[in-house]
Amino acid sequence: MKLIRKILALTGILCLMLSATALALPRAYEQVGADYQRLLGGWNAAYFSNPDIICAVAKLHINAKGDYVRLPQAVKNFAVVDAGGSEAYLIVPRIKDTTFTLYKLDSAEGEAKDSQKRLAKVKGDTLVLFCNEKQLAAEVSIEMRVQNHDTRIVTYTPAVSQDGSLLVPEKQQAFIIDVSKNLKTDGKIAYRKDKINNLINRYLKK
Repeated sequence: MKLIRKILALTGILCLMLSATALALPRAYEQVGADYQRLLGGWNAAYFSNPDIICAVAKLHINAKGDYVRLPQAVKNFAVVDAGGSEAYLIVPRIKDTTFTLYKLDSAEGEAKDSQKRLAKVKGDTLVLFCNEKQLAAEVSIEMRVQNHDTRIVTYTPAVSQDGSLLVPEKQQAFIIDVSKNLKTDGKIAYRKDKINNLINRYLKK
């Protein structure tokens, strides 16, 4: 009888352990990005955050010459898109396979989505975006496509408010979180793409 009780107790403990593991593991279609996990303080903080969140965004400080930004240590895998301008933004996807499609905005019309004005397409990586030629003027639209329980598409236009802080429209705050405040920039340097190309060309000509 005692043996049966021990077996039942062990079986119960094993079931609880397996259940906990199953709950802890992210589903195959909802894998949280590594950069997002590190930026938000680890696996638990990132995975159990609001499931509606698509990305974390921040306004970055460009160096005096305007050719690079320094990123947080948490950001390891990133793609740089240089659309010109004096501002830089960090966009970190929550779900690993999020796709960013960037379009150049027509300042006269406000928005234009067609293949001729498509700037770039980035999947799975953190996005470092240089854009906005004039202060407060948003020149790039980012279409963010994420597939977890279903396919969701959110369009975000990076811009700053009059005090220079990041602007996230109220209707998008359920999907986008601003992590600019207290963001440490103690990691890798992200150069503008044309800056890298210029350095390579200069080196090859020597």
